[in-house]
Amino acid sequence: MRHDAIVVGGGAAGLTAAAYLCRSGHQVLLCEQNEKTGGLVTSFSDRGFTFDAGIRAFENCGILLPMLRQLGIDLELQSSPVAISIGRERIHLRSRESLADYEQLLARFFPDEQPAIRRIMQEIETIIGYMDVIYGIDNPLFMEIAADKDYLMKTLLPWLWQYQKKMRKVARLQQPVNVFLRRFTNHQALIDMITQHFFTDTPTFFALSYFGLYLDYSYPRGGTGVLAEKLTADILARGGTILTQTAIRSVDPAAHQIQAADGRSFTYRQLLWAADSRRLYQAVAASGRTLPRKLVRHKQQIDDQAAGESVLTIFLATGIEPAQVRDRCGPHAFHTPVTDGLVASGLRCFPQASGKEDRIRQIKAYLAATTYEIACPVLRDPT
Repeated sequence: MRHDAIVVGGGAAGLTAAAYLCRSGHQVLLCEQNEKTGGLVTSFSDRGFTFDAGIRAFENCGILLPMLRQLGIDLELQSSPVAISIGRERIHLRSRESLADYEQLLARFFPDEQPAIRRIMQEIETIIGYMDVIYGIDNPLFMEIAADKDYLMKTLLPWLWQYQKKMRKVARLQQPVNVFLRRFTNHQALIDMITQHFFTDTPTFFALSYFGLYLDYSYPRGGTGVLAEKLTADILARGGTILTQTAIRSVDPAAHQIQAADGRSFTYRQLLWAADSRRLYQAVAASGRTLPRKLVRHKQQIDDQAAGESVLTIFLATGIEPAQVRDRCGPHAFHTPVTDGLVASGLRCFPQASGKEDRIRQIKAYLAATTYEIACPVLRDPT
């Protein structure tokens, strides 16, 4: 059977693409190598507990909710406030006014840096102002605006003008956030308190905008995996086909054919690869086809990239009463035990260890100073 489109990868991107293709009446096959779809937007259950395997909350950003409305998918969401704690002190980010609480939190630990903290907070407030415009309306890509001339003239066009202005300013905020904050302070431990839970060299806008995105966090009833489940059900209801445990080992672009690891072959008119980029080129090579020169250059660019930092997630099933956890950290928190700072303490990158005991010592020092993201699903959805 020749499919109109084959989507490889059943994470959020692949599921969304397949849902829209099915909505447009195309014959779609989605191939996912794991046992279930969802990728990093999935939940699993163990011993009566439900855990979110990837992301801990959703952000609308003018995209998620209008997309779900357009697809006709109903998702029950509730606000998911974030707490930030250092040592034994904690603040909750519930509104824009909560930024003043965050400023005071930093000032209590770094009293000599109050002028720098004030200037940094002003930068954060400016960036949140950019976000108010960029995400200020529902993304027009997910709206039927052709028939609504009033909306087009009074809302969309004025927004586009403001959007372009703000995006030009955002383009100037792409340097690593640690470098940017050194404009205001040389106190590395203070910089670490603000940034160390981000990946190394995270761009400034991306990092500092999170203090606004935290206010947009929401949590779906049933866990984050409900989104993938509903997208999956929507695809199947519209006539799409989903094959799990189906890893693709070769892609023949000339024949418009892919082959799964178990030997099954599928043909397509269009292929959408929503999976690991390196595996795409490996799969093309496995088919015996020679890549065009342009794609060879693109493959080389990908091959030359080093892997980023990883995230270690520990899932705990405990008998602790939810009320006790609510009092200590709340449903979603970022906790830093001490103010030493990873970069300030030389712990961001481990030096060569002299042996196993030295490496264990380094890891213990890192774990004592790093920032932890703590999510307690039961506090957001007791079911």
